[in-house]
Amino acid sequence: MKLKRYRGNLIISKNPHNHWEAGSVLNPNVLYDNGIFRMIYRATNDIDTNTDGGYVSSIGYAESRDGIHFTRFPTPLIAPDQPYELNGGCEDGRVTKIDDTYFLYYTACRVINGNWSVRIALATSKDFKKWKKHGIVGPQHTKSKAACLFPEKINGKYTMLYN
Repeated sequence: MKLKRYRGNLIISKNPHNHWEAGSVLNPNVLYDNGIFRMIYRATNDIDTNTDGGYVSSIGYAESRDGIHFTRFPTPLIAPDQPYELNGGCEDGRVTKIDDTYFLYYTACRVINGNWSVRIALATSKDFKKWKKHGIVGPQHTKSKAACLFPEKINGKYTMLYN
């Protein structure tokens, strides 16, 4: 595959008709998988960062056959529904496919009384439709913002990069 910079209009932007992505759309990740460009992206409901739950992120999904014209799905791929995602949401997903399983690392944000807890969480899928959340998988007792998994082993082990 040869990559070429796209110099047209935005490929995807916020959608004021979907509450969960009316505030912003950012930080995409694209996986090319059997002829389909699978884009996951961070979407926010609003831009009110001063109120718990006023700025909640979800992970949206869009797909394309040509890598330029994407069809977005109307509901989030990953939405905040766990205690570790309370009032902050799910951000900055990075997906890797190994064998027949998709591994999606994302930032789980919990906000209570203005205090943010930011940790790495994991969800997996076999079909890119149904996802199983595995909870927090980032390092203990520290903030961790983003992660990705290498699709091949290094020295016999899978490697995750995180920040």
